[in-house]
Amino acid sequence: MKNLFLLPLAFASTFSFANSQAYLITEFQVINNLVTFKTQPQKATNTPSCVDANNKDSWAISLNDHGSNNLYSLLLGAFDSQTPVYLTSTEQCIAESGIEKLAAVSVN
Repeated sequence: MKNLFLLPLAFASTFSFANSQAYLITEFQVINNLVTFKTQPQKATNTPSCVDANNKDSWAISLNDHGSNNLYSLLLGAFDSQTPVYLTSTEQCIAESGIEKLAAVSVN
């Protein structure tokens, strides 16, 4: 019975990535605890209003956030191997950076 409650969550999670754009990471930079990277093609989603115009093709994670080391490892591996990734936004920016904050990464 418990599994029946998890089934809609699994479908919703799969569906959200199924409709996502695959991106290649073209640039990767780490400064202090801020990881920034650029992707191609242009983002298929709307960017939050806090994103600066020159950062529309950029994403960021803070290594101070819980779970960010896992995202960092996955992103670095995808960049190194040029593996397409599916990205999910938090719909927020990293404080004072004007760069969209990454929530999740998926690799097929």
